[in-house]
Amino acid sequence: MLKKALVNLAAVIFVPATLLLSLIMFAGTFDRIHERLDRWNKLPHDKLTTVYSQDWQAAEYQTCFSFNQNNQEQLPELDCMTGKPAKVFMVRFWGRTFAPERSNQVYYTWKCRRNWESDPAITCEYRSESD
Repeated sequence: MLKKALVNLAAVIFVPATLLLSLIMFAGTFDRIHERLDRWNKLPHDKLTTVYSQDWQAAEYQTCFSFNQNNQEQLPELDCMTGKPAKVFMVRFWGRTFAPERSNQVYYTWKCRRNWESDPAITCEYRSESD
């Protein structure tokens, strides 16, 4: 009877302690996984963005560019190769729009799609960057 009680007590203490330790280890790992996924352009970033483009039909794709700028004071800019006046849209970027380790002269190339009556209005997938 005592042996069975000790086994039950060990299970009651060991299992929660193991789960707690696993959660603590995973929390640190989660930050590293998140950072790596972000560097691999696998996480979305929704931002109000100034977009320079012609009239854009829903479901139409365009190649667009943005500079590596930390836009905390102003909206990021997305140039879709036109001289048309700018409009502000919510844009979902699948990839980082700013990398602090990179020069602000670096520009990113995006493949962007105009969405049909939804927010974000535009979705852009990372394609490449220049030096």
